[in-house]
Amino acid sequence: MRILIIQNPAETIKDYAAYISTLITDYATWLGYEIIHTNSFKNIKDKKDNCIFVFNYLHSWDFLFDKKLALVFKKSGIDVMINFIKTSRLKNNPPRIVAIDDEIYSKTNRKFLSATKKAKFNNEITFIAYAKSEKEKFTLFATGNEVDVQLVPFTASGEFKTFEWPDKVLIKAQYAGNKEYFLCLGQENEAQLLEVLKGFSKFKKWQQSSMQLILVVDESGWLDNFIEKLKSYRYTNDVQIIRDINLSQLACLFAAAYSFIHATNVPENIEPLVSAMQCSIPAICTDIPAFREYAGDAALYMPVFEAAEISKHMIGVYKNEIYKTQMEKSALEASQQYKRDDVSKKLWQLLESLAVKS
Repeated sequence: MRILIIQNPAETIKDYAAYISTLITDYATWLGYEIIHTNSFKNIKDKKDNCIFVFNYLHSWDFLFDKKLALVFKKSGIDVMINFIKTSRLKNNPPRIVAIDDEIYSKTNRKFLSATKKAKFNNEITFIAYAKSEKEKFTLFATGNEVDVQLVPFTASGEFKTFEWPDKVLIKAQYAGNKEYFLCLGQENEAQLLEVLKGFSKFKKWQQSSMQLILVVDESGWLDNFIEKLKSYRYTNDVQIIRDINLSQLACLFAAAYSFIHATNVPENIEPLVSAMQCSIPAICTDIPAFREYAGDAALYMPVFEAAEISKHMIGVYKNEIYKTQMEKSALEASQQYKRDDVSKKLWQLLESLAVKS
């Protein structure tokens, strides 16, 4: 197969698009495919079979790009296109996969959906969704079109798994001074982490314990300011900031955590939640349909992401060990639906079925 993936660069790509792109390229690499990253269509036509072209699109979508893309399809023999940018209006495309995310509900795509014949969707476009709730939402949005929507859920790396107690003790000794800890990823903004700190303060006042809070934080423009504020935080000695970490180290942190605080209101930010589930770790997260669909009884849900709710659930998971144990069991059971190898294989089979139509 010759596959073309069109996506935004790393700085602006959406969570689901980045995940699907990685899923495809990792599986293709395992099969022996050549992966070619480019921001130009030059020489695509000269490449042999068993190639994936990852086109990092740096500009706004326009008619001129549509014309160039049509020429590429005509000359290069692309079998399947995965489009993370826009629902293209091009005729005679190869079969396409389009990921359902917030951008797909734009006015432009609404007009395109309303003007498109049912047959075109059935023959050319397969939409993929990360949750049943998103599939249902899109089906309503595309009313009047018999759209083909396939579920391709988020999964986590196989590095995330349950650890035996002695291994957990070693991890806690390395990162938390032999103490239990809540784990939180500071992926999005400073305001959310400040709410986590406020919630942790309320928890510490309720339970004068040695519990720690570990924050894994990406390099961001607000990080230095946040660390400066942390110096005057009452429980600063109980908060650990980790800035540089690899996947294996992160998996260890998840596996030994007391509970995972999912600091996000973004519905498609699900991979960390699945990571916690695979490690049999209870989660505290916002009450979003997709999160409930994935985690079920393995999480405690907040109507809003704020300090009072965070502390309430920190206290809730801490004071009831029996319930915590039940949540850990539920997490591991639920994670069995989201095995990366199985989902990767299913997605590749979808690509192969679409290539037959080209």
